[in-house]
Amino acid sequence: MSPYVELFERLGVDIEWVVVPGGHDAQFLSEEAEHTVELIAQTSRDPQRNEIIWETSDTAVGRCDWVRIDEIADGGNNEDFRDINLAEIPERIVFGAALAYHGGTSFIVAGLEPDSAAFYMGIKNGDQILSIDGMPVLNQADLGVAMVGKAPGDPVQAEVVRDGETLILTGHIPDPDPVYRRDKMTASIHAMAAGNEIDVRVSHVGHYTLFISSEQFDLSQPITVTTNGDVCFSDVVQPNVRFMLEQASEDFDRKAVYEAKIEVTVPPRET
Repeated sequence: MSPYVELFERLGVDIEWVVVPGGHDAQFLSEEAEHTVELIAQTSRDPQRNEIIWETSDTAVGRCDWVRIDEIADGGNNEDFRDINLAEIPERIVFGAALAYHGGTSFIVAGLEPDSAAFYMGIKNGDQILSIDGMPVLNQADLGVAMVGKAPGDPVQAEVVRDGETLILTGHIPDPDPVYRRDKMTASIHAMAAGNEIDVRVSHVGHYTLFISSEQFDLSQPITVTTNGDVCFSDVVQPNVRFMLEQASEDFDRKAVYEAKIEVTVPPRET
């Protein structure tokens, strides 16, 4: 959990983090019960938050509160959002080569882990690894010992024998993979409401919808929406009873009732 908590803190999240010894022993639950009840009693959500930040690769989960991404598309009109991601922190660093017995006291490489240090530095099947960073390697266990204390980005050097020739190969421990790999195109939206002004920044969004509530906006006055700096809507929004009832029955949230909606098609950026 530590990498996630550290990311939250870097982003300015007010979070109280306590490490309780004992692994997965749930004894701490009873010890923290009073504090937990107090926290719940003091915490309430804001059903009409003025700032929404949302990212998705699937429009089926494209909505966050009063903002919904309806279409993921690249029209060239994309805001440059800072990428906030996490890296998978491995429990231990591995070299990435599997050794097989080759007779006598020798072992040779019989397999490589993709995207590993061994893979990137050019280790090949059939190589005999003599040492890692000067540490003799006789078997698979020695490879593990050589990685103790290593971290992503650290340099690594291997002495190997290949076809009777001794080679020195160099590389580094690769960075861990990101948690969110983004194998699919993702759409991002950042909506900020101030009075009846809504500033929306998007990336890879073709169409989005804003849900409008009289608890948040003055429906007697025009609402102005800008998308990536361009005004795309400015008018008085008329309440729609049918929409309000249908949306309320879907949301089932008496603290967030929406009387109208604004649908916006993001215009492609002209080149």
